[in-house]
Amino acid sequence: MITNSRIARMTILSIFLLMAVEPARAQTTPELQLIAARNNVDGSFLVSEASFADAKHIFLASYEGSLLILQTSKSFPLVATIPVSTLPLRSVRGDGNLIYITCEDGNLYVYAEEAPFASVEAVSYGVPLLSLAVSTASGPKATITVSEFQGVSAADAAHVYLSQLNQGDIAATANKTTYTPEVTFGTTFQSGVTQIFERSGKYLGAIQNPLTYSGSPGQVALFTDGKIMAQTLPGCCGTGVALYDATTPLPEIPQMLSVINEPYADGVATMTANDRRLLVVGTELGTVVLYDITVPTAPVRLSEADLRQLTGHESPDDVIEIRSVTVGPGGLIYAASSWSEDDPSIPAFFVLRVAVK
Repeated sequence: MITNSRIARMTILSIFLLMAVEPARAQTTPELQLIAARNNVDGSFLVSEASFADAKHIFLASYEGSLLILQTSKSFPLVATIPVSTLPLRSVRGDGNLIYITCEDGNLYVYAEEAPFASVEAVSYGVPLLSLAVSTASGPKATITVSEFQGVSAADAAHVYLSQLNQGDIAATANKTTYTPEVTFGTTFQSGVTQIFERSGKYLGAIQNPLTYSGSPGQVALFTDGKIMAQTLPGCCGTGVALYDATTPLPEIPQMLSVINEPYADGVATMTANDRRLLVVGTELGTVVLYDITVPTAPVRLSEADLRQLTGHESPDDVIEIRSVTVGPGGLIYAASSWSEDDPSIPAFFVLRVAVK
């Protein structure tokens, strides 16, 4: 629980920190610039973890069951389309060696991260899989965390987070070498909250999930980079982004930092530019929005890229909904959209950069 005195201390600290960074903000204001919009990328990217990038390639997990791979060169060409399954792919992540994909068919698919992207493994969990987190550590800490059915999970070095819709929406951590599940999370069902666990499986507590504009519950999307944990409510009715302090010392649960009023926020990612911590937000409205979260208790909205307007697709029937954003090693932002099969001229993949005015 955050006490009044703690809130007061946080508020005073935020004011001092804002005073310290405000002159630099005034001198150099980062803004988003669209540098590429790709159409004829035949896939719908409907969940927040549908995109991943390394230094050479961008990987997109489509609802149609294919893994689409683009190069990170100037024109971002599509270099491979791999038909992974006849059912929707849900998440894609990599560790510098292998690419991992969850699928509604119950398999965890593993491919080589380098061309020709050979198939390595298909591990059956027997139930639909959704979220995916892959550690880049070695040895016993080399793990994969997946969620089952409609459960949504996220994991960092200290925590596993899980939001459930139904009984059985669990998460499990497996050894990356054997793919054998070793720790299970969420065997006790809780609705309307995000449960928080230590990586060992110890339950720490729960935080409330945000509600829709109508006050009804919904399933969240979760993101963590080990410094912050973010909740959004993807789709038509979300109210914004809730930020929590993922560095809160164990065994305390992460404390809320702020709530960003950004309607219809879907996927989020973080990056660093010009010594600032930045939050990238993709929205159902077809926008990508940039926030300064150097002081996470007082986020500052910096820039918005309206991808409908920038690409000339402003008709209500033109489908551009940014469900997934990811930041590549070079600092470029990749945004993946739901897709209009009826009009393949509408872009489904966008590349943006952060420029300083």
